[in-house]
Amino acid sequence: MTRKMTLIATTALALAAAPLLADVTFDPTNTLAGKEDRVSTVSAIQGGDVVTSDGVLLGQIEEFTINSDDRAVIQIDVEAGLRYDGDTMMLMIDPKHVTVADGSVAVEPTNDELFAAIGLGGQNTAGAVEIDYK
Repeated sequence: MTRKMTLIATTALALAAAPLLADVTFDPTNTLAGKEDRVSTVSAIQGGDVVTSDGVLLGQIEEFTINSDDRAVIQIDVEAGLRYDGDTMMLMIDPKHVTVADGSVAVEPTNDELFAAIGLGGQNTAGAVEIDYK
């Protein structure tokens, strides 16, 4: 009985000490396109997670900028085990397809749509995306 209680207490302590994962989802009513202060918004998410609209974790943000064409440019350290070709993905997407919440980012294409867009010249249901690898 003591051993079982110790295991429960140890598990509870480990869970309490574990970092909380961001529960970010794509929200079309709250996108980066609607943000007036993009500079502070972008600086607050460096190192955060990038998820697709269907909840697949693509990886962590290495760099996030808005380019001169008003496109979000997200450099992602891609999670191991995903079907993408590189360790680092460069994703360029319209800010209206990017939701920022809790220090992380959700992009509108689903994982399947994003992967399919690689072979379709970037076209998918969320509009044109550009994907490159390092």
